[in-house]
Order: sequence, then C-alpha cells, then structure tokens
Amino acid sequence: MYKKLICLVFFMLASGIAHGWEWDRAAYWDSRYPTGWAAEPGPSTVRDALELAGYTILNADELKTWMDGHIADGEPSVVVMCKDIVPDTVAETMTANCTFRQYLDAGGKVVWFSDWPIYYQGLSNGTSAPTWGAAGAVNVLGFDASGGPNDSMEEVSITVAGVAWGLTETWQSQRPTPITITENLTPLATVSGGASAAAWVKHYLPGDTYRGFVRIFDRTGTPTAIDDIIRLAEYAARKAESPIPADGSNVGPEIWEDNVYMLLDYTPGSGAITHTAYFSDVEQNVIDR
Repeated sequence: MYKKLICLVFFMLASGIAHGWEWDRAAYWDSRYPTGWAAEPGPSTVRDALELAGYTILNADELKTWMDGHIADGEPSVVVMCKDIVPDTVAETMTANCTFRQYLDAGGKVVWFSDWPIYYQGLSNGTSAPTWGAAGAVNVLGFDASGGPNDSMEEVSITVAGVAWGLTETWQSQRPTPITITENLTPLATVSGGASAAAWVKHYLPGDTYRGFVRIFDRTGTPTAIDDIIRLAEYAARKAESPIPADGSNVGPEIWEDNVYMLLDYTPGSGAITHTAYFSDVEQNVIDR
C-alpha cells in the first residue's frame, strides 16, 4: 500500500537565481517627424518621463543606428515609440526586410500606443505620406493589426497576462485586434467578451514570452500611467511558467516495480539558471520552505 501523493505546486514563490538582466532602454521622439493619434503634448510628456527614468531619447536617425546595433548583437533592448507613426529611417520599405521588422526578428522589443501600428510611414518633412493603411502591419509585422471592431469605446478588461506584465490602467478601446489574427499573440487587455485585444504582444522568437511588438492604449491620446509603460517595456518572464502537473493539482504517483515517482515539468523563466519548486498541502510549509 502507498499513500496518494498530494502535489500542491506553489510555482514559483521564488523566481530563482538569474543572470544579470540589463535592458538597453530607449524611447523614440523626433521633432521633425509626424505623430498621429498620439498628439502633443502627450508624446513629449511620455518622452520626458521616460528620460527621467533613465531611457535614452533617440531621434529617427539615432533609432536606425540603435536598432542596427541590436540586430547585430542580440542584447536585451526595448524602445518605446513616443510617436505613433513609424519613421522612414527604420521602416524604409513596407516589407519584412525593413530595419523595424529585422529588429523584432532579432529579439528586439517595441512598445507602441495610440493609432494603428505601421498605418503610416513618417517622413522628415513632417508628413505621413504615403498612407500604408492596413497593409503596413500586414507586410511589416506579418498580420493585419487593424481588424477591429473599431470605435466601440468599450472599457477594456485586463487579462491575467496583462496583470503579470504590469498593466493597471484601463481605457475605452477604439482600435482592437482579433486575438486569433496571428499565432504567438499574448492578449494583455481585451474587449468584445475576450474576442479582441486592445493591448497585446506579438512574439517573434520561438518560445519567447516577453519580447516582440507590444501594443497598448488603442485609442486617441497617450497613456497617463507612465509606470505601466515602463513595466511593460521592462517585463521579463523570470519565474517558471506552465507547471505540469498544474498548480494546485492533486495527483497520484507513478509506480514501476518497487519505485514510486512523479514526473514534473515547467517552462523555465527567461534568464534564470536555477529554479526552486515547493510542494505541500499546507501553505505555511511552503512559505517556511
């Protein structure tokens, strides 16, 4: 006879031992280039707050050099687009060969708010001609990021993932994206009963859970919660995820001859070199280790 093993997995109360994780943090803002729904003084306000938080402010030419450098070195980096029209220095063409997409493919991270992503190409003369429309995201990001339903003004619901990433501010959605529009998309805030995402992350690296193109605040204006922008920009999934058996499961052991055992699995946290798991049906035992 044997006792049934009770596996209550508090996964992870400790995030493990991780390598030093230093983001190269930048923010794009250029007085020569246009902005769309993110009208001034909003972009300047976001820029100033990010600069105060230690972000490097890049103009359009500097953004090109910065992205090229990280395409080459692959080091952790993130840029917040304080203006919601992509400059022609990094969106040279409406293709996946442009610098902007190559940066994402190399493990870069972009945070974008307000108008549809890549809907316009910005020029240094202050205009946004030509208008790429929905084809901009289709050809650069790889999917239609302007699928709607538009202008519902529905209050968004922050998802579990959105909470983990650090979202706290809600808003009325105007430019959501269907959650099934592309693979490897993590909804951070939803509308339409969860069918569309008003904030989301499109991951470009296989198995990635914290980088890629981050879309938030899909409406006119700019986010007022600058801390939300910073948390989203610097989020890294260091804790282990997706434990098998699931957290809180009651499962019986496997038996082979005289051996009693249990197989455990999980997705490691990014940057972690060790993890610690805790097992008990008494939470205080877990807390006390």
